Amino acid sequence: MQLSSLFPTLLLLACAKAIPTDDSIAKTPADGQSNAEPVNSSTGELLADVVMDNNAGCSPWYNWYGTGRWTYTEVQFCFYQRSTSTVAVVAQREAQYYWGAAWYYARGYGFSWNIQGTLVNGGDFEGSGKGAGPTEYYVFPEKVPAGTYAVSLNYNQVGPYWEADAAINESAQFSIVLGS
Repeated sequence: MQLSSLFPTLLLLACAKAIPTDDSIAKTPADGQSNAEPVNSSTGELLADVVMDNNAGCSPWYNWYGTGRWTYTEVQFCFYQRSTSTVAVVAQREAQYYWGAAWYYARGYGFSWNIQGTLVNGGDFEGSGKGAGPTEYYVFPEKVPAGTYAVSLNYNQVGPYWEADAAINESAQFSIVLGS
């Protein structure tokens, strides 16, 4: 066998070793389009159910891509009341990365996130963490009174797999209703 005909075979073997072979591969999109998009799963739904029982206000789920569309996440922001405090919670349910013409779940590759925001007339908040939630990332110094609040926040996520050049940098504005 000539070296020139052996090279493509060696190249394919090297690439095959780099491709994840476990269940971290995201499913092919239902629409079958060639520019594969991440597919939703039901994980993460529990956050809204649990938190809503505790007088919580939650944002809708946001579907965000990172720079160059190499990373993707679905994220929700909630605020809920404890007896003496108000707590900010974040949940991600679809952290994925794109590699080799396919989407992969974040399993095996960590990611970190940072949130900074304002609960208008309720105070500023910020927090950071690693991996999927739900995660309590901020406790307000005093319980926020019951009422309707406008929320404005910035979300930054680095990873999974890719570094800061493929980060997700997004803003969200929404309203919440907090119970007593």
